[in-house]
Amino acid sequence: MITATLTGDDTAEALGITVTHRTPVLALCRKLEEAGHADQPMTVLRDGKPVLNVSSIHGAAKRTVIETDKLSARFGKFVPFVRFFEEQAEVAA
Repeated sequence: MITATLTGDDTAEALGITVTHRTPVLALCRKLEEAGHADQPMTVLRDGKPVLNVSSIHGAAKRTVIETDKLSARFGKFVPFVRFFEEQAEVAA
């Protein structure tokens, strides 16, 4: 099990990896997956107290938070911006 720490509203760290992102826990999961860490649960702490349990870092790495002016925040499939722009270029061609 990995233990991560929220060090600010937009910063999380675990196993020597620090990320700053608007969804820091999900971004940290993506970085941990990229670094080759095996799929496992993660506990997230703030001020030494548990605030979130992630059952699968690889599962969380595939999620993002989607929010629009008509719908409240919800989880959705993560799509990297590079892939999004490549798909848009293919559609335009």
